[in-house]
Parts: sequence; C-alpha cells; structure tokens
Amino acid sequence: MKQALQEAGLDNNVYTESDRLIVLKQKIIEPAVTEKLASEEYTGKIDNAVTSGLGDAGIEKQSERYATISLAVNGYAQAMKDGTEQSKESALKLLGMDDIDGSAVKESADGTGMVVIEAADSIVQVNGATLTSSNTTLDVNGLSLNLVSASDREVKVTVSNDSTAVYDAIKDFVEQYNSALSEMNKYYYADSARGYDPLTDDQKEAMSDEEVEKWETKIKDSLLRRDSTLSGILETFRTSLTGITVKASDGKTYSLANLGITTGKDYKEYGLLHIKGDEDDTDYADSENTLQSMINSDPDIVMEVMSGIASNLYNNINKKISTTTTMKSALSFYNDKEMTKQMTQYKKDIKSWETKLSDMEDRYYKQFSAMETALSKLQSQQNSLASYLGSN
Repeated sequence: MKQALQEAGLDNNVYTESDRLIVLKQKIIEPAVTEKLASEEYTGKIDNAVTSGLGDAGIEKQSERYATISLAVNGYAQAMKDGTEQSKESALKLLGMDDIDGSAVKESADGTGMVVIEAADSIVQVNGATLTSSNTTLDVNGLSLNLVSASDREVKVTVSNDSTAVYDAIKDFVEQYNSALSEMNKYYYADSARGYDPLTDDQKEAMSDEEVEKWETKIKDSLLRRDSTLSGILETFRTSLTGITVKASDGKTYSLANLGITTGKDYKEYGLLHIKGDEDDTDYADSENTLQSMINSDPDIVMEVMSGIASNLYNNINKKISTTTTMKSALSFYNDKEMTKQMTQYKKDIKSWETKLSDMEDRYYKQFSAMETALSKLQSQQNSLASYLGSN
C-alpha cells in the first residue's frame, strides 16, 4: 500500500485522504477484488446462487440460495478487507473508515482509512486581518470567498470590473421603463369608442356573447383615452429621463444621450428608449455602442449618472402622484379607499335616480290615465250633444 502511494506521489501531507482512497481503490482494492471474483471458487458460488434462484424452488432450496448468496457477498467483503490490509472486520473498516466508538476523534495513525474530523470554524487572514466563519463562505468588502481547502500559503485574489453585469443592469432598467411607458401609451392613445354606448339588457339579448365582449372591451380600452391625469404622468415619465442632466464626480455633466441612450426615430413610439449599438435593438444595432465603451472606460461614472437619472424619475413620479386630484395616494396612482367611497356614493345616486324615475313613470301613467278618462267623457258628451242636435 505504501508502495502504491509512493508510486503515485501521494505519500505526503499535500494530498487529502480522498486522494489516497482513490489510489488505494485503483492500485489495491480493484485488482484484489477482480482476482478473487475471477477465481473458480467465487465464480462457482455466484453461478450456483443465480442458478438456485431460477425455477419454482421450495423452502429448502430458497434457504440454500440465500446462504450461497450470503457467502458470495461475504467473500467480496473479505476481498476488500484483504486488499486494504485491515485487520478488523467491522462494517466501517470494510468501507475504508475507522471505527467511531465515542472516544476522542483524531486522525488515523496509519493514515489508511477515512476518519471523522471534529468540526472547527474556518479561519482566514485577509490583508492582515483574521476572519472566522462557521461555514466555508466569507463575505469580505463585497466579495464572497468560497473556502475549498486549508493552506498556509499566501493566496492572491484579483478583482476586476464586471462590465457585462453593469451593461445588463442598465439594459434591464431601459426595458422595464419601456414596458411601463408602453402600457400607459396604449391606454392614453387608444382608439375612440364614439358610438359604443353601454348596452341595455335588451341589446345584449339580441347579440352573441362574443359580440357583447368585443363591444364592452372596446369601451373599456378607451376609458383612459386622453385622460388628463394619465397625460401628466406620461409627461413626467418622459421628461424625467430625457430632459435631465447629472453632474458626475469627474466634474462633467451627462445626459442619457451622452451614454448612447436615445428615443426612437418613430414618433408613434411616444418616448420609448433605445440603446445605440445594442445587438437586440433592430433600429440601432449597427450604431456604435457608446454605452458599452463608457462602461469599459469608467463604469463608476456610468453608474453614478444612471443612479442620478433614476432617482430623478422616482422623485418626480412621487410628486406627480401626490397631486393627482382627490384620487391621490403615496405609492399608487389612485387611492383604493377613495375609489370605494366614490363607488358607494355612485351606487346610492343611481338607486336614488332609479326611484325618482319610477315615481315619475307612475305619475305620468296616472296623468295619462286621467287624461284618457277625461277624453272619454268628453267624447261621450259630444256624442250626446250631436244626437240631440240631430233629433231636432
């Protein structure tokens, strides 16, 4: 065994027990097991075990089969034991591990088996400071260090700017901005629903369900068309990004245009942003990617500018929301409580007008009935008068 370790160059303290175990398995255990299993003795036992398991065997045959298979398995275990030169026959020894009997755990003296090592905190010195952790991960100055093995040697960690992550973060911001703006544009610039009045029950009865759904969808989609509140929000969205400049720590003033981020050529996009030179932008894919160049040159300045622009958007939207009529709230366009209050009042008003309408109908019916009665009496009197005049 020692010779096998020496031949593999593993008879030192540099390699772990798992490395040694691989060598033991390849150099000693596998050849020994192969030799044993190839012998006529083991071949016959295994063949007998398999053969005895075939057919409709009785209880006696079954017990013999189990005994034969057990003997073959024990022989395999014995081969492993012989290969590793272990003197004990415990299950742990046969697996290449030392016995665990509750005594103090320490490294095996002969170094032939895997042993249990008592857990201890990870200790690392970073720039002269000693750091400890109960696991194999340490967070140092924003870096996550994964400890894989113990070492007394100095390890150098090189940190570089991840320009791809910075670019992807800005691209994601632009995509989210465009998504929100597109949603608002869809409702504000919706087609007119002129002529699509709410359907009565009789009209719905005369139409199919699909026709009713299309009719009502047309009305719903146009509810915010040219809405004054939505118009103000849209204007704030656009000007908070494209109409703002940020003075960076290098003393220069930047805008989105300086970073290569601009609005599209088609005015019907209504303010959507494009990153010039981005491979996913069909309109500007062939342009020079100014944003990527600036990130590669000075990512800190780029993030400083984007943070200032994003903060300006956030602050302006909050201010605009806080002034949106009576339906304002801190973090949403409309206040749910105020909407509920108004809806309740609308329902009361509708019920009140329905009662008034019913009373008016009753009154008109009574008046009409009285008028009919009066006309009937008048007609009767005219007929009587005419008969008198005719008789004379």
